[in-house]
Amino acid sequence: MPNLSKINKKKLYLSSTSYLLPQIDEWNKLKKNFQLNFMEFNQFKINEKESFSEIIVIFLEDIIDEYIITKKKFDNNKQKLRSFLKILNTKFTKENTNHVVCHSYYNFKNYVNYSKEKSFNLLLQEYFDEELYKISKKNKNLYIINLNHIFCHYGLNKVFDLRNFYLARCRLSQYGIKIVQEVIMNMVERISKSSKKLLLLDCDNTLWGGVVSEDGLEKIQLGQDGIGKAHQDFQKSIKFLKDKGILIGLVSKNIKSDVLEVLKKNKNMIIKEKDITTYKINWETKSSNIQEISNELMLGLDSFVFWDDNPVERQNVRKVLKDVDVIEPDEDVSNWAKQLMEYQGFTKIKTTKEDLKKTEQYKKRNSFLENKKVHKSEIDYLKSIKIKPKIVKLDKFNIDRAIQIIQKTNQFNLSNLKYSFKDLKEIDKKEKVFMVHLKDIYGDHGLISLVIIKSLYKKIFIVDTFILSCRILGRYAENWIMKKIINLAKKNKNEEILIKFSKTKKNVPGENFLKSLKPKKLDKKFILKKYQIKSNDKNYDNNIDFYSIKTNQIIKNSNLYD
Repeated sequence: MPNLSKINKKKLYLSSTSYLLPQIDEWNKLKKNFQLNFMEFNQFKINEKESFSEIIVIFLEDIIDEYIITKKKFDNNKQKLRSFLKILNTKFTKENTNHVVCHSYYNFKNYVNYSKEKSFNLLLQEYFDEELYKISKKNKNLYIINLNHIFCHYGLNKVFDLRNFYLARCRLSQYGIKIVQEVIMNMVERISKSSKKLLLLDCDNTLWGGVVSEDGLEKIQLGQDGIGKAHQDFQKSIKFLKDKGILIGLVSKNIKSDVLEVLKKNKNMIIKEKDITTYKINWETKSSNIQEISNELMLGLDSFVFWDDNPVERQNVRKVLKDVDVIEPDEDVSNWAKQLMEYQGFTKIKTTKEDLKKTEQYKKRNSFLENKKVHKSEIDYLKSIKIKPKIVKLDKFNIDRAIQIIQKTNQFNLSNLKYSFKDLKEIDKKEKVFMVHLKDIYGDHGLISLVIIKSLYKKIFIVDTFILSCRILGRYAENWIMKKIINLAKKNKNEEILIKFSKTKKNVPGENFLKSLKPKKLDKKFILKKYQIKSNDKNYDNNIDFYSIKTNQIIKNSNLYD
């Protein structure tokens, strides 16, 4: 009988210019999570049709000479690197594979050099870096890690081992291999999982030292030497994340006016009121405030990170909201900025234009919801804000945003299918794929939806994927999109539309939308039998149900802003 646990594991191929001692225990964590296959570096051809990941660990010392002191030797070695990069590039054309290149250069035989000029070896390293990044821009499934930066953190003398090199042609020590394994684990996880979205922070003794209600606006510790400087540097790391598209929120047991005064008037504050997406400053439990923020922003608790200096508050949130990632801050505030920057949960593989506008977009959502509450007529209010949706064709300029919508949207994601970059590129031309751009008086909300429609025989339309950004909910954009789908079906002379739906813990808003349409829920087996949907289709899930919509059905509020 085959080992099912092994078969179900994702495949991970690991090749290197150096021998990596595959038999040692330091690889056990990867072996536990993946079907790990070690290869010789020149073993380039892998006959695989399914998706898998490949890690390539490169040590430039294995490619170029260690002693280069003449221009001729430099040119010869540059040609070696050029040929190596050309061969390497042939691997990245396999788009169903995620390639991760980890590279390092540490010339352990390098003599002490007091010259004012860069060594030829260093120039070659810079050349390799530059050319590799050029290749990565053309290949969206290629990710690069410069191991030198990581190795320096742990200490080069600990990471490299000359004895291993001479005995087994392994550049690394066992400790170094352990570090490489952790780097690979983190990278593969970041590729497959979306990053955290919201950082929630306490104020007193977290954003600043001291208690503002006791010490006053000017006497809190911030910006001065010592602890005040450490808190300010912590704020700088927070601001860096905010500028990369991470939302920032405050959850503080405090007097609201005191905190807002610090944000507005304290000149040493790096974080300003404009940087804060949401805040709950009151005397309620922090767990209840965080739950309220989740409801208001329509974001899952598993996308939240909580940072508080008080261990009692941390324990309460851990106990009540198990999905929230609660950080255990270092006892020394001096290390907080470094600790936050090293936290893997916020790491992003790709930053889009929409990411850079996240704080502004969610603030607009808050304004939209507050104004909506005070209007007696919801419909009249929605008409007044001049909502303008527009169908946008999927192309090479917005495909990154499409992938981001697929990976990061859970609340309004009907089928919950996870397409890759390659999948979207290879979608049959007969199928309909489009995105939706939306703006209103609150601003330009960018691309907020992705729809994929597949034809089944001559009379059936299948809505394979219907995803809508949760920050836009409340405007009935989903109804407008459904009407466009019905019109498209009519134009194609289709009589019926089947909507794929896979129930999860998170996509309740999507389920509520389907129920609001009052479609007839068809039996899964009946659909399979009648329409012969192939169960071996990689995008078919036995948990998927189909909701039926007739093309003559009128969708409520679909004409709201036509």
